Amino acid sequence: MPRVSFLPADHEPSRPPPVISVEDFLSSLTAQLGQKTGILTHTGRAAMHALFRHLGLERQDEVFISTTFDYPNVSSCVTCTVFNYCKPSRVLTAQTKAVFIIHEFGVPHPGTPELRDEASRRGIPLIEDCAHTVDSFVPGKWHVGAFADWGIVTFPKISPARQGGMLIGPPVEYAPTPMEHQEMRAGAEAAAAWWPSHAEQVRRRRAVYAELAERCAGYGIRPLFDLEPGVTPWFFPVHANNSEAFLQAGRERGVDCGLWHGSDVVVFPCHQYLTAADQDLILESLAAGAGSS
Repeated sequence: MPRVSFLPADHEPSRPPPVISVEDFLSSLTAQLGQKTGILTHTGRAAMHALFRHLGLERQDEVFISTTFDYPNVSSCVTCTVFNYCKPSRVLTAQTKAVFIIHEFGVPHPGTPELRDEASRRGIPLIEDCAHTVDSFVPGKWHVGAFADWGIVTFPKISPARQGGMLIGPPVEYAPTPMEHQEMRAGAEAAAAWWPSHAEQVRRRRAVYAELAERCAGYGIRPLFDLEPGVTPWFFPVHANNSEAFLQAGRERGVDCGLWHGSDVVVFPCHQYLTAADQDLILESLAAGAGSS
């Protein structure tokens, strides 16, 4: 395990005693995303499988995938799952049977309202992938998940849970194995334990991003996006002319990092449990990468 991990669970402090039940947590999260119902799943990918089966997608059908920053490639977690049923596409065609929006890095996709209108016009579902954020919103306008027919949630990316996710929206048939059921319940319990302090975790995640952005400016590095009000970030992404130098610097210091799909963007951890020492290691990696570029 890296010393500084992408996952909150790898830095989790002692778990607080339960304050709310798993059921109350799931109801609260569902309401936050503008929905009335949802089902617990083993993973976010399992939620996608259950939904695509429910939609009855066929091989000639297409799922239109649109992301906040419109980079040329999309996470294999999404594309490989779609490939099991039909074709992923980056354009709308006559074969489009669902619109799949990814709120990339926690930044709300700016075209969500227009894609909602397009999906409604075509009579097809709009799916919002909220794996990177369940909190982000456009001030005074809309919250992630609010336009969706269904939303996808992944607990390990937003909380110190090792497993678990949700399919937010009208219930669909889902039959996990006994082992998957046990693991998804454990993940939900871990996420629920921290949910009462979620507002503070959001504030902390934003503070980590802001501090990293301010400090790395001294090395001539700017993050991919400025932290606007309403954005709860996932990752600290930076443009890198020599991405391998940044990746090598991170690996040498035990810092999780990766090249974002088909781009020159390198991503570093940014979550609520990073300590000052963790942030120092990230900054050292950024400085070493910039110095080698």
